[in-house]
Amino acid sequence: QSIKTGPLRAVKAHKEVRAKWNRLRRQIVLRIGQLTNDPVQISGMSLQLVEIVKPSTAQPHDSNLYIALCYSLAKTIVLQAEVEVSAAKHSAGPLAQVAFSLLETLDGFAPIFFAKLVQHSGGWLIPIVVPDHDEDGTPWSSSEQFIKVSGWRKSTIGQGHETPEEYANRVSAIMRVYFSILKIRPGQKALDPMFQLPRFWTWFARMVGGTKLLHKAISPQLIYTALDVLGVDAENLWGQQWIEMLALVHEGVTTGYENGKLIGGKGSQGSRSRVLVALEKTVLDRRSNSLDDEVDDSSNLCTMFQKLSV
Repeated sequence: QSIKTGPLRAVKAHKEVRAKWNRLRRQIVLRIGQLTNDPVQISGMSLQLVEIVKPSTAQPHDSNLYIALCYSLAKTIVLQAEVEVSAAKHSAGPLAQVAFSLLETLDGFAPIFFAKLVQHSGGWLIPIVVPDHDEDGTPWSSSEQFIKVSGWRKSTIGQGHETPEEYANRVSAIMRVYFSILKIRPGQKALDPMFQLPRFWTWFARMVGGTKLLHKAISPQLIYTALDVLGVDAENLWGQQWIEMLALVHEGVTTGYENGKLIGGKGSQGSRSRVLVALEKTVLDRRSNSLDDEVDDSSNLCTMFQKLSV
């Protein structure tokens, strides 16, 4: 909110600066909208976007315009994720690669981008259950404000707010891009801690350990997204600790936790089934790399976890 009341307001207050900002942000939207899966194009587009925000052959933008352009860049990437990745999950990779390059190159972009991700996904990026009050303890002024803070948006196909299915698909698309960024290994320098791979362990541990989070219908879809992007990588990195974490997830989507409560509740069977597929993929990868014949002979996923968790 401080960007809107600070740099953005300052940019909009000056006609010439506002015109320049509008022209440059149209270029940002155009370029990101043309993104493909071609590595050469991804690299070239990343350089073009950096040049728009941080020109190398012209006078640098003043600080307000620079921040406003970073804000526009973050917003455009998130909106592209909501539209394109919701329709085709493979489009998350190129978008994540562009975002990663920008995070490596543009000073101050990381907190702006992270804030925009949180704004559009509610508390799921952290993850937390959104409380009934602001950070200073002030209750939300209305139910509408609480709904907005929770990441819900107006429906794109009808009146009122998006349906739970629309919400889940959109938020999981954002999370897929975020996890895909965490998956990329830095080449120049370490990114902001919120965009480093250890964040994935933190996110997953908070998710599995937060019963209020697991009650939410969206939770199995987000767990599936996390496993689909980084499940095997996490097993290679954290080994036995990761398998023990996955055993808890397996229990939560099969027999249940807290007196038999299933992750996501009764209406999320489809998402839980996808979680089981992702769990099997991770465990089978471990089996293929294991010299333990006893584990290799296991055919039942529950039995696998019992053996691997020992």
